Amino acid sequence: MKYKRALGVTVFCVFALGIYLVAAQEVTPEPPTPIENECSPGGVLYREENQDGCPNEWYWKAGWYLAAVNNGDIPPEDMPDEFTSVLPPLDAEPTEIPTAEMPSELVELPIGSCWPHPDDVFAYQYLGPANTLGNIRGYGEGNCDRPPGLILGSMAAIYANSRSEAETICLSLGEMTALSSFQDMRYSMPPYVYYCAVR
Repeated sequence: MKYKRALGVTVFCVFALGIYLVAAQEVTPEPPTPIENECSPGGVLYREENQDGCPNEWYWKAGWYLAAVNNGDIPPEDMPDEFTSVLPPLDAEPTEIPTAEMPSELVELPIGSCWPHPDDVFAYQYLGPANTLGNIRGYGEGNCDRPPGLILGSMAAIYANSRSEAETICLSLGEMTALSSFQDMRYSMPPYVYYCAVR
């Protein structure tokens, strides 16, 4: 009798485990968003050429902290010293801001324009002028009306006729770490507007 009961319990456990495994396989996990980690697609540390969005574990950890700062979960001064290099400069008005000429035939979008992401994960606000470091502000909740927005001092909205022209402009602002058209990042902007990050 004891053997039959033990066999019944074992069969039930195997059956339950099988159902659990089948159910688990049917759920496709969603990739993290920039709200969770800035190494995710659309995040300020994301690099398309890296399989996981960031080149190493240090960047992933920095991405978690930077997302928390951008979301207003922690103030910038609470960022661990190890990762403060990913924060934009604290100087709101540097004495000299690198800038580049914008091609005259392109139309500059209105100052104050909000550029939300279709998934509401991260929004940018255009501060102008074009091709100038710090000309965009980031909002972690996908809405420019929700403070605190963070001025991204090492990033710029670049206006250019082509990717190669955008790369030239971006390189004139510093050592380029990222370049992508906002359209490629699924933002509803003209194809000539590029995201540039330098260090």
